[in-house]
Amino acid sequence: QKATCLLTDAPSGVDQKQLKELHIKLDLPL
Repeated sequence: QKATCLLTDAPSGVDQKQLKELHIKLDLPL
C-alpha cells in the first residue's frame, strides 16, 4: 500500500502494522 506524507509531501511505503504502531488512522475511501 502506498501513501503520501501530508507533512513532507513525500511518497512512502506504508504497512498496516506500522500504522497501528504509530496510532495512525487513515480515513481513505476504499
